Amino acid sequence: MSQEASNNQFDIHYQNAWDLVEQKDLENALIEANACIVLDADNPNAYYLRGYVYSAMENWPAAIENFNQALDIAPEFIHALYYRGMALFKEGQVEEALEDFLQCANTWPTHGPTRISIANCYDAMEEQEQADKYAFEAQMIFAREALQNGQFERMAQHLQEAEQCCCNRTAFNRLKAKYHLALGQFEEVVLLLHTVIESEEANQYDYLDRADALMEMARYEKALADYSTILQTDAERVDALRGVALCQIHLGNYPQGISFLKKLYTSYDFDLHARIYYFDANQKYAEFLLAAAQQGKPVQMHEVAQCYINMENGEKCLSFLEPFEQHGAPLDAALQTMKAKALKLCNRNNEAIEVYQQLVESKEAGLEEYFDLAELLHQNRAYTEEVTVLEAAEPLLEGPESNGGLHFDNLLDSLEDSFNQPSTTKAQYYLRLGLAYMRLGNNPKALGQLDLAHACDETLGTVLYERARVYMDLNEFDRSLEDFAHARKLKVSHAMVLFQEAWVYYYQKDTDKAIEAIEELGNYYNQSSNIAHLEGMVWQDAQEYEKALEAYNRSIAYGSNDPYTWRNRGVVYRVLEHYYEASEDLQEFIKNYEFGSSDYINGMSQLGWLYYAEQKYEKAANIMQEVIASSYAEASDYRLLGEIYKNDKKYEEALPYFDKALEFQQDFGIAHASKANCLMQLNRYQEALKGYVSAAESGEDPGFHYQNAAFTCFKMHDHQGVIKYIFKSYEFRTEDYWAMNRLGEAYLGLQQYEKALVEYTKIHKLKDDEQYKRDAWRLYTHQAKCYLGLNQYEEAKKYLILSMGFGDYLEQYKLLANISEAEGNYLDAYTCYQYCMLIFQHEGSDASEMEEKMKKLAHYAEEYQYTMKNDTETSSGNTAEAWL
Repeated sequence: MSQEASNNQFDIHYQNAWDLVEQKDLENALIEANACIVLDADNPNAYYLRGYVYSAMENWPAAIENFNQALDIAPEFIHALYYRGMALFKEGQVEEALEDFLQCANTWPTHGPTRISIANCYDAMEEQEQADKYAFEAQMIFAREALQNGQFERMAQHLQEAEQCCCNRTAFNRLKAKYHLALGQFEEVVLLLHTVIESEEANQYDYLDRADALMEMARYEKALADYSTILQTDAERVDALRGVALCQIHLGNYPQGISFLKKLYTSYDFDLHARIYYFDANQKYAEFLLAAAQQGKPVQMHEVAQCYINMENGEKCLSFLEPFEQHGAPLDAALQTMKAKALKLCNRNNEAIEVYQQLVESKEAGLEEYFDLAELLHQNRAYTEEVTVLEAAEPLLEGPESNGGLHFDNLLDSLEDSFNQPSTTKAQYYLRLGLAYMRLGNNPKALGQLDLAHACDETLGTVLYERARVYMDLNEFDRSLEDFAHARKLKVSHAMVLFQEAWVYYYQKDTDKAIEAIEELGNYYNQSSNIAHLEGMVWQDAQEYEKALEAYNRSIAYGSNDPYTWRNRGVVYRVLEHYYEASEDLQEFIKNYEFGSSDYINGMSQLGWLYYAEQKYEKAANIMQEVIASSYAEASDYRLLGEIYKNDKKYEEALPYFDKALEFQQDFGIAHASKANCLMQLNRYQEALKGYVSAAESGEDPGFHYQNAAFTCFKMHDHQGVIKYIFKSYEFRTEDYWAMNRLGEAYLGLQQYEKALVEYTKIHKLKDDEQYKRDAWRLYTHQAKCYLGLNQYEEAKKYLILSMGFGDYLEQYKLLANISEAEGNYLDAYTCYQYCMLIFQHEGSDASEMEEKMKKLAHYAEEYQYTMKNDTETSSGNTAEAWL
């Protein structure tokens, strides 16, 4: 067996074992585990598996021995170490178990069950203080996990357990405060954190959580004090800057609030609530600036315009700028930018684009202007132009962000302050360019830009979120899930991440995880048509069509405006053979798109599948001819047209369409197989064989296709080929009746009688198989042929008699004649051949073979003084049965 085949066999046995463990079928699980060790004796996973099975069987000594073997091969195999500790504990070897658990705890610090096991060991050793310490740590780990997963009831249970063995009141109160904060119980948060902060173990997060709770309680002065305390040790902490700004605004201290908001925007934290409060303050700030200008104080007019922009009042900003333009004074770069922003707020995008383009052409545009222009082009779906603008902006990363006095995400700061966060500015640039490439479908370039963005600023969760989406498009699902997990830690919306993760699980065909994510999304979105649509796709892919139909129905009931919901529901209706409803939904889908467009062709293709399912082959063929005449035809469309002609028994007409499908997709397994089926019908066996092998090599059900290859060899009387491909099929599927029967016939054809008998003996164990019941006479007949080949005539006759118990057949009498002739019983042989000849004559078949046999036997009979002629005359008129 090749190394690859051996590895495949190992994987099969290994997975079978774990499946059996889950089913609590431990005896068979142990057999599978033993097979793993036979296949790869140096694989620590094999010994770990067997140790786990022995543990489940409570055979602790055997479990320990196997875990030892796993650890001898892989000393840092943490799971083997943990379960060896469990087995040692069960065996009463508490100190040895404790040593294993402590080693696990060092390398597995967040594994709660390890600390529970350590606590159990100390409890058994009557060291209560240590037992309580580790039990407390375990419950705290479980509580944190529950908090991260939003499982607050579970968290409360673990906190209750932790309190019973609490040995660190500060840590306990801190975590309990987070529990109450998540539930919006702010009074409890303040009381708990008061005790924490009064201790000497307080940190920034304690002040921050208390400040957030005080803010929610509208106790702004106290919240301001806590936020300010944080800024004394970390002057750039974003959440503290935001808190101070909001407190000052709530207290009516607008200038102070705005100054902190400016710092907040410098940090690029786009918090929605901060923006709202900022807008509320702008009216008073604008009034303040205008009053100052009237008093002759130096005020830059673009700051007043900026206030109106911040208030999202484009009309008022344009009215403010109008007198400047009417008096013929050209607007400087800053005011031109304000005008463009105001036009954008008024949904006058094309005019805004013209203003920005003038700034770009005059070399007065900074990054902010380039970004705004790119965004407007994006809204107009001019994706190529969007990329061009962003690429042209790259040189500005090394210079001032705006020659017009405006700065990226910090519109009120002065020019010289624009480099407070250069790495984040670059990160935002690469992020925008990466998103633009994504919209163009250029994922490799998008990935490169997002990698640069992440290298510039590793704290931007949005970068990781978008990079995860690119990985998903590139089918790199593990990397996608890794980035989504990191994005969640960087405070990207849990619901957004969860929705994308559900898509990843769908693409991975992991139905359970996809549905689990979708069910959790229900906690965030009520009656979402998009989530219901995705649920339908998951169930459809899992071939749970009734569940898929129910999900699509919900999506439509929730107001889905995605035509693909109707298209997918139509496909499900087709599979469920609700053809009228399928036709209605597919027609609904098609009418949403322009004739000849890619989506229109997609709908027509599905309609073709519907008519094919209804066996309306002429209708289906007409539609699919229209599909393949378009420039959007895919491999599956040509394959369907081939299937239509094949099922209509037009094999020659079907072949060109399968060939065309394979031009589009060389590894299209089902197209290879269908083409091979047609070639079989045309008796072109050599070509069919190549097709079945190609189908198997494509990876689509290779076991089935290798069996078809074996059958093709059988039709060509290529016994070696039959054996070769049957054994190839065994690499992917278990032995079955058909395969064993074909192997037996192949070995029989090669005169390898003993090997053939082995196969037939195995077949007789399948006595309940319907095929066996139909073919039992043939199996016994073949066994008789094997024994005849081995010159074991009595055995041959025994199996022939068994065969005749299932009915009398011509082949059996011919074989009985062969046996009798081999034994020298020529009269019996002659009689059997004569019976065969009568059957041939009765059926109108050619009996010349039988006549030759009888002449030969008459010659032998004459030598042994048999009078065949007299016997024949005496018996004339008798039945063939009388001769026997």
